[in-house]
Amino acid sequence: MADRGKAKWSGVRAAFITLRYGLAFVSVAAAFGLAHIFLYFDLPQPFTAFALCAIALAFWYGGNKPGILAALLSMVVRGYFFDPETNIVSRVLYDLYLIIIVLLSLQGRFLSSAVVSFIAVGCSGWQPDEGAWLP
Repeated sequence: MADRGKAKWSGVRAAFITLRYGLAFVSVAAAFGLAHIFLYFDLPQPFTAFALCAIALAFWYGGNKPGILAALLSMVVRGYFFDPETNIVSRVLYDLYLIIIVLLSLQGRFLSSAVVSFIAVGCSGWQPDEGAWLP
């Protein structure tokens, strides 16, 4: 009796893992498709914005590992389908940006909320009033 319950639970777990990683593939594929639709109608090509949304969705709903997979997939798609003639410096800078996003998201759960808000304030360019104290 206990074996049947364990087998049922492992099947549910496998389906859940498949859905999580499938979300990474589907979200990057949707970003790829939307970018191609924009190109078809001669609109500005926003694959980077769509890819960042796909990565955010994968991190939010799938977890860390599917989010990392989505980031890697978006690097490959951007590098080989949208910007094949891009110089190596631009490609490395884009990849470095995505790697930093992934590392910050992984370390974000270990940092206190005050440190994360301080990093967000520093990155947004907001300047505090004189005499204001930042955590």
